[in-house]
Amino acid sequence: MLNLPSPEEATVVRVVGEQFAWNVHYPGADGRFGRTDVGLIAADNPLGLDRSDPWARDDITAVNQLTVPVNRPVLVHLTSKDVIHSFGIYEMRVKQDAIPGTDTPVWFTPTVTTADMRARLGRQDFEYEIACSQLCGLGHYRMRGFVNVLTGDDYRAFLAEEARSLTR
Repeated sequence: MLNLPSPEEATVVRVVGEQFAWNVHYPGADGRFGRTDVGLIAADNPLGLDRSDPWARDDITAVNQLTVPVNRPVLVHLTSKDVIHSFGIYEMRVKQDAIPGTDTPVWFTPTVTTADMRARLGRQDFEYEIACSQLCGLGHYRMRGFVNVLTGDDYRAFLAEEARSLTR
């Protein structure tokens, strides 16, 4: 049996792989994921988020950028839109297949912020990377994303800024 953190104690996100990107979905201030519909999928809405759904109005989405707080479990609900991908964040010791039509939970707890890791390594260009380690098509080489690990205060500021951008 998989021992997952409870949604109350974790930062919960959805990550949906597709050729050749990682789509990230945060539930917003209400803590609930809004409805998605495959009929709404478009270039500017890769998750098919239904913004007319009350639970979706405050949801935050990103492509190839997962932002999380340090020292708090992150519970990722992982799936794919098209083929099998493999979600890997090697510094977090995470590697899990993303399978179409399957919601696979995976979790990790980041313990070092991106800024602190840059200082430790003496590399201002350091990024935690999301790699796809499953050959998923001709563009597989470009299927990479990034994880930005922030302090709790910086993470809350990130969410507030993203929420403000929804109303603009």
